[in-house]
Amino acid sequence: MEKNAPKIIGITQATGWVSVFKEDDGSLTRYPVAVWAIVEDEFGDTRVVGMSQSMERFIDEDDNSSNFLRWEPA
Repeated sequence: MEKNAPKIIGITQATGWVSVFKEDDGSLTRYPVAVWAIVEDEFGDTRVVGMSQSMERFIDEDDNSSNFLRWEPA
């Protein structure tokens, strides 16, 4: 059975926040969080996630990345 993609049910800008990722060499990379989103999964559970634009030039849920560490004030 195919998993349904999360549904965005609310969104707001995230001025002043960054997403922190740990690179393979141990260094930390920070990207500005573009938006905070309330997302609903296929079971109807909701959560708030930060979404950032990284070097790949697309916006995704930061905590989906295996090297995501945290969100923090810029």
